[in-house]
Amino acid sequence: MFERYQLNSVQITLDGRKKRHDAIRFLKSNHSPTFDSICDNIEHIVKRLLHTKVLVRVNVDKTNISDFGELRKELSKRFDSKNVLIYPGLIRNENADMTDYVPPSICLDEAFSTFYDFYKSNFVNEGKMPLQMKGKTCGALCVNSFIVGPQGEIYKCWNDVSDKSKIVGYINNERIINPTLYYRYHESCAWYNDEECKECFFLPICHGKCAWYNIRNIYNKGKYKLCQCPQKAPGMLDKYIEDIYNRLTK
Repeated sequence: MFERYQLNSVQITLDGRKKRHDAIRFLKSNHSPTFDSICDNIEHIVKRLLHTKVLVRVNVDKTNISDFGELRKELSKRFDSKNVLIYPGLIRNENADMTDYVPPSICLDEAFSTFYDFYKSNFVNEGKMPLQMKGKTCGALCVNSFIVGPQGEIYKCWNDVSDKSKIVGYINNERIINPTLYYRYHESCAWYNDEECKECFFLPICHGKCAWYNIRNIYNKGKYKLCQCPQKAPGMLDKYIEDIYNRLTK
């Protein structure tokens, strides 16, 4: 079916290298491992769906952050294709006070440093200086972006999936059933309604804050640090400028 109706892109997630992944994500029925099966399926996609971009997200935290580079090398060698992008996804666990992440999660400032190390090691391809491009922000803030659940229920954010109170509609119903939440995502969390964002020199780079955490700050007394601009993290701007200078003067 997908050979006939090819997708523009597909995201497939791994939970680290084979040993860690299989210890976390196994079949419910018999605890069989899944790493090899998932990688085999990625190979099928690469060979048969030639116009589909494959985004391989590798979930990482402090316990397996050092494994990402090796896994990326392994997967890049196996899936030698321009259509495969392998990138890290940070696992987030929050404290009860709604102020920060807790171990083994990587806190925000640590995340900036971690991604800089990936960038320096060529483990991620994104540059750290602004580019003229058509950028899209989080799907929760995009009018035509939705997540469809297994029963046809519709959510605005991945973090809301399975929470019945966060359903905004159904695929067989044109009506928005939770307009309060729907418009909180679109209006309350928009960068142009955030005074901190509007005054930020770096706004075009980061597109604003995470909408899901922003709702928790605005309406649920959360106190999360939400600025996602790495250039504003302690000491990071000088690192980026120095690195760009070194690359340009080689």
